Amino acid sequence: NIMADAMGCIELFLKRGKNRADPAFLSKASDILFRGMWWCKLREAILQMVAGRYEGKQEIVDVQDLTQDLVRGREVTTECPSRMLHLDSMACNVVLDNALTNASRHGFPEDPQVDLRVVVVKRSHDE
Repeated sequence: NIMADAMGCIELFLKRGKNRADPAFLSKASDILFRGMWWCKLREAILQMVAGRYEGKQEIVDVQDLTQDLVRGREVTTECPSRMLHLDSMACNVVLDNALTNASRHGFPEDPQVDLRVVVVKRSHDE
């Protein structure tokens, strides 16, 4: 479905001709393709998790960039600080992607108004 959606956006762009083409169609197609490629990565991580072979990889990540990639191509509003955090971005993406998908599908499917707010809480190393 993702590839078909992207193709539909590209076809709409091309059918309108050079002078009347709306670049929003190409932007939407790009977002859809990004989500498809992104989900392929998540799928591989999920399969490894289910099989008990997932090895988490801690890295320093800008949480705002992580959030923007997570919501790209979705109708989700965000509130997120630009902070560098040490975390397993793949594991976070799996959990957050599932939460956003569930919110869209099961919250109010007729009019899903999903908001994602990230709050960074400083914790001491002793906890």
